[in-house]
Amino acid sequence: MLALGARDKIVGVDTLVTTAMPEFGLKGLPEVSRHGKELDYENILKLKTDLIVMTTSDQISENADKLPNVAVIDLSCMDRATLTSHLKTIGYVLFITPMENNITGVGKTEEDLKGFLTQTIDNFPEFKNVNAVKNNRVYLLDFNLFGPRWIIGNCYYAKWLHPDRFKDIHPDELHKEYFLKFHNMEVGGTWAYPPPE
Repeated sequence: MLALGARDKIVGVDTLVTTAMPEFGLKGLPEVSRHGKELDYENILKLKTDLIVMTTSDQISENADKLPNVAVIDLSCMDRATLTSHLKTIGYVLFITPMENNITGVGKTEEDLKGFLTQTIDNFPEFKNVNAVKNNRVYLLDFNLFGPRWIIGNCYYAKWLHPDRFKDIHPDELHKEYFLKFHNMEVGGTWAYPPPE
């Protein structure tokens, strides 16, 4: 919805949006669900909600029954096979129908991620017997570089695993371009470690 320029139409969010993706600036909005479930029906109705976009279909009927006059649809935008069609559907619906504690992400530095990785390995001595640890081939990637941002996550993997083949790809720059082009914002932070060569 943000990428489609519909920020002003968002009246409530899931807790995951405010805790895991603070860079989108929706922290001040009411939290009306938890991880796509446990909907706060009373609050949703108080907000005079017109539409609920859910990422799972197993509660669609139940939620629709408890929310009269509120449309409930299942559009996750997480499956690459349906991403384009789901984004188009959201566009039609919107415009035709009336991580403070994150390890990675906004505000984090390379040193933050390096410290976390080092501490994690130290906490599990058995990791030191793993070849990836011995060869310094352990990588951190923000969980949110999936869904509409999956291509950026894949670019990090490509650079880490095959640096010689992808010399001209710069994931950090692609991520900055994504924020600027689709959200009109400049966001500082670190979503991956170590930096690709």
